[in-house]
Amino acid sequence: MSPEYAIRRTMTAKADVYSFGILLLEIVSGRNNTEYREKEETVVLLDTAANLRARGTLGDLIDSRVGHNYDGNQTNIVLNLAMMCTEQSPSLRPTISQVVAVLQGEKTLKNISEEIAPSISPA
Repeated sequence: MSPEYAIRRTMTAKADVYSFGILLLEIVSGRNNTEYREKEETVVLLDTAANLRARGTLGDLIDSRVGHNYDGNQTNIVLNLAMMCTEQSPSLRPTISQVVAVLQGEKTLKNISEEIAPSISPA
């Protein structure tokens, strides 16, 4: 559930993008978003991902059952895209068409980051 809906019961066009980001995290990690793990410092998957990202080890979220049978570059793109999709503010999330463009290889994460928050040129 997107933060704007959970807090204000407001549905935005980017609420589905938030949910899609959670789904991406679930797929890559092989975990349910709200699955409780007693020995972990977080309860929800997004908190775990945010902590790993802050430590620079977001790749540790990848499901260990996959072994080394994955493309690290593609997985990195998907994980970082998921983090962009789950930004607290809807204005900082990509649109679903931007998400699809990244997944299809038509745009990069940098491209959509610049589209979401364009650089402010000094006057």
